[in-house]
Amino acid sequence: MDKQAKIIFFSDIDDTMVGSDKSMSPETKEAIEEFIRRGNIFAVSTGRAVAAAVNLVRSLGFYGKCILSAYNGGQIIDTANDKTICRKGISADVVEEVFETARRFGIHIQTYTDTHVLALEDNEYLRRYSKVQNIPVCVVSDIRNALTQEPCKILAVDYDDPDKVTRFEELAKARYEGVLDAFRSSPAYLEIVPTGVNKGSAIRFLCEYLGIPISNTISAGDEHNDIQMIEAAGIGCAVQNAVPDLKAHADYITENDCNHSAVAEILYKFCL
Repeated sequence: MDKQAKIIFFSDIDDTMVGSDKSMSPETKEAIEEFIRRGNIFAVSTGRAVAAAVNLVRSLGFYGKCILSAYNGGQIIDTANDKTICRKGISADVVEEVFETARRFGIHIQTYTDTHVLALEDNEYLRRYSKVQNIPVCVVSDIRNALTQEPCKILAVDYDDPDKVTRFEELAKARYEGVLDAFRSSPAYLEIVPTGVNKGSAIRFLCEYLGIPISNTISAGDEHNDIQMIEAAGIGCAVQNAVPDLKAHADYITENDCNHSAVAEILYKFCL
């Protein structure tokens, strides 16, 4: 890595950049701010919906100072200019079919507008998700008619039975191969996105968009949906609390976890 050239640092939010209480340590905040002051590019990379990601990045004080990659790379926003620079959606036909597949399977399913979560049923999972993510919900009778544009992501949720999510993941991968990709962002969440969309594809897009070599990128994450990002970056880092599968792909594993400034450790080791 050429430390004299610009570096892009891609960081997951939940349980990576922020701790289990969703707060950022003073050490991590200062390290990121110093990284930006040196002329580098900070990219937040999350599976969160745009509305939820924007709310959290604003609360941390970095909106306007970062690139925001939401929906696992499905929508990428230059927050300094409030401009979407990349967006990839799922067709209404496919959305409708996935919702029907989930209904028959018996798992909660939802998708998104720019401002709301969309679902066909009001239940405890939807309400819990809304509270955790700080995003309003809209329960509709017809998912196709409720869409104003092709959504970037569908999410299957079961907080009580992770094995059920695993079974639906196997079904979705088999049924929608070549059309949709499915991967876990937590035991409860199955992320469903257009084929080829992931946090690694976001790295490749942004490097080409900004004219920065991938060798000058660093990434940090903790979950299965971070694996492509860890593999794509010049240096891929797993925080100490990461799942074993992610650690197996990492170039570096932090000594500290997300509750003890793991991201600051990465930045001071490789950039500052």
